[in-house]
Amino acid sequence: HIHLRYRDKWDLYFPDVRRLVERGLQTIYSAIDYLKALSAREEVRQELGRILKRYDALATPTTLIPAPKIDDVLGREDGPVRGVLTYETLYASYAGAPAISIPALKIRGLPVGVQIVGMVSRDADLIELAKRISGQPGSPKASSQ
Repeated sequence: HIHLRYRDKWDLYFPDVRRLVERGLQTIYSAIDYLKALSAREEVRQELGRILKRYDALATPTTLIPAPKIDDVLGREDGPVRGVLTYETLYASYAGAPAISIPALKIRGLPVGVQIVGMVSRDADLIELAKRISGQPGSPKASSQ
């Protein structure tokens, strides 16, 4: 547990990260639990691999809701909004797959993103795809504008 070394330096952590680490340190998992989790992760990776054999990437909303105003969530980082904001990103994180969020539009002046998930260990390919989609310099879309 790397975080145990920093117990006397909790002030270095953001409050929401500190709460998550403290909660994690209180949880005990057996070696069997760990091996089951690794097996489940491999199943998710294989399923993602099957999907990405047919498609360049998987696109999902980055979040289930538009970005909240910072004043509405500041100090409540562990609240219900956090789960809603991170839900769509869990699949890629769990699979260990590269994912990137690019701006798609704005709702009430706040950004809404599209998450693009790529093949495991193909990070550079995903970055290039994101550049093409978003029209970043050096991409075909940007060059033709």
